[in-house]
Parts: sequence; C-alpha cells; structure tokens
Amino acid sequence: MSTEKQNQYFNGIKFYKRADNAYWYSCTTVNGKRVYMHRYVWEYYNKKPIPKDYAIHHIDLDRNNNDISNLQYLPKKEHAKLHAELNKQNEMITNMIKNKFTFKQISLAINKPVQEIKKIATSLNLI
Repeated sequence: MSTEKQNQYFNGIKFYKRADNAYWYSCTTVNGKRVYMHRYVWEYYNKKPIPKDYAIHHIDLDRNNNDISNLQYLPKKEHAKLHAELNKQNEMITNMIKNKFTFKQISLAINKPVQEIKKIATSLNLI
C-alpha cells in the first residue's frame, strides 16, 4: 500500500478519501464498479467476495489503516453491535472528561489502560 498527499494505492488501483464518510474509495472502476479500499483489500487477500450481510471492520478504528492485519470480517449485526458499544464507551469517556475525572479514574471505570483512554480521548478531540 503506497500513499501520496491525497491518494493511496493498492494493487495498482488509486483510491481517494471521500469527504462525506472519510473512507478510501477507488478513483476508477474495479470489475465494473467503484469500491471501498478496506473491502477491496480484504477481498484481495481472502480471494472471495464479501456477502451482503457481512461488513469489514477496522480493528483500530482508523479508516486510513487498510492493512489486512487491521481488517476484520464480521456479520453486519455484530458489527453494528460493536460500534454501538464503542459509541456508548466514547460517550462515557467524553462525559467523564468534561466532569473533570482523571484518566486513572476513567481507566478504572471503563476497565481499560490509561494510555488507551488517552488515545481514545485524543481521537475524540477531547485533549
């Protein structure tokens, strides 16, 4: 996977970052249609199409990281449940930071290491 300022390339295909959802999308058609990079990468390595009732999840939640080691194949219902849980956790972290809890207190409440709480807070633009 290579990168230039506004584009990424995989397997000779150029992808651009969509403004509406921040996913990487092909600039040209692949097998007659435009494709999302994370889905294309997963299908390339697994040599099979993704069924309509499945999703490809970014494990580290970074849509820029389309490395195969960061992509997880999940049923759409399980993917939606996972993101609902993450959204609930992020809301809790946001409220605790706004209410002046320390990272150690948040860490104990959420049951995650302080460094992970700080990483989440940074990704949510809270610190």
